[in-house]
Amino acid sequence: SPEAPEVSQTEVNSVYTAAGGEQQYKSLMEWAGTNLPDASVEAYNRTVDTGDIGSIQLALAGLRAAYEGANVMTKILHIVRMFSIN
Repeated sequence: SPEAPEVSQTEVNSVYTAAGGEQQYKSLMEWAGTNLPDASVEAYNRTVDTGDIGSIQLALAGLRAAYEGANVMTKILHIVRMFSIN
């Protein structure tokens, strides 16, 4: 397979910024690996392999939206359970 194009540190930093920082990026990648279908993870990885920062940031925005949506649902379900009367 062809090698991925060189990505500058500035471009890497812009990806981290789009994720909310390096630690948030790492958390997002961990979450994606655990919670998303393999096909989605592979699609993201193929996008990263292109080295096209705009495409990477767009794919990352989609991952971040899924991550944040899942976290919101988890919080809502927790609140509902706290207040449910059984």
